[in-house]
Amino acid sequence: EALRKERPADPYPATLAGVQTPVLLLECSEDVLLEAGWSKHLQAELQNSRAMVLPYRHCPNITHPKETWAVIGEFLDSCTGGTN
Repeated sequence: EALRKERPADPYPATLAGVQTPVLLLECSEDVLLEAGWSKHLQAELQNSRAMVLPYRHCPNITHPKETWAVIGEFLDSCTGGTN
């Protein structure tokens, strides 16, 4: 009975709506650990975000580091006007 405490609904991801910092969301089409489409769901809450789907599994930074860093580098260049 002690574990049956009512809790308020989790407001996530609506709490992200005020974030102004540029955000890159990298989703992988072969990821079996995360629900497909999660990046688009978060992108709807984040005004200044970009979602990209990569053709890899769960950890592209480990399995495909060059390709992943190329995507991240392009995103950072777009945020800084190419001054990276």
